[in-house]
Amino acid sequence: MSYFTRPACFVFALLLLSACFNNDDEVEVLVLEYEAKFADQNKQISKLEEELKLAEYEKEQLVDISGLQRLDHSARSVMRLIDEEEFEELKSEYNVDFEVEDEKIYFEELDDHFYFPPKIAGLPMYFAYYNPQDEGSEVGYFIYDHDRKYDIIFKYSKDNEFKYVFIGG
Repeated sequence: MSYFTRPACFVFALLLLSACFNNDDEVEVLVLEYEAKFADQNKQISKLEEELKLAEYEKEQLVDISGLQRLDHSARSVMRLIDEEEFEELKSEYNVDFEVEDEKIYFEELDDHFYFPPKIAGLPMYFAYYNPQDEGSEVGYFIYDHDRKYDIIFKYSKDNEFKYVFIGG
């Protein structure tokens, strides 16, 4: 039964009941019972509508985990290629341009003071953050060696294509 026909059915039921009963008091009691049930159902409907709005809001706030997993897989593949010094494969597979000078990788899209040192590419990476934006996404990691901690930042286009990686501040 749709929401809009419920009042019509209520009125029809009252008319039917009033025809069956001669006693106005009995009809009035039934009317009050149905009105109470109708009010209770309206409260339940309102509560369910609020729960639905909350669920929809929470759904909007969720991050697409599968997208993050693809970016993480990409970042780890990039690190593997850098660690194995497969620079030409990195350039062709991810369509990126960079130069390797003085044991540092300089990506063309970045200023010269941003670089990535290939010597740390083989160390374990620990996830730090995920920052999706309209123009692209950023995924951050920590890498620890015996001397220090490195903040590694991977930048992706809005189509989730790898653009570059560098040491953060």
